[in-house]
Amino acid sequence: MYHKDRKFDEQPKYANDMGIPYVWFLPEAQGGAHRGLDIATGQQADADPASWVA
Repeated sequence: MYHKDRKFDEQPKYANDMGIPYVWFLPEAQGGAHRGLDIATGQQADADPASWVA
């Protein structure tokens, strides 16, 4: 969980600076898709919390 109310693009930068390899984004709307971001590659994809593996 990002600890401050900041712009979206600052959150992955913070994760990178802290050595966090993945960022998990909650759905923006109820029933929407969760998203996972691989900090190293910049790839972002839909992710299922019940089955996601790094």
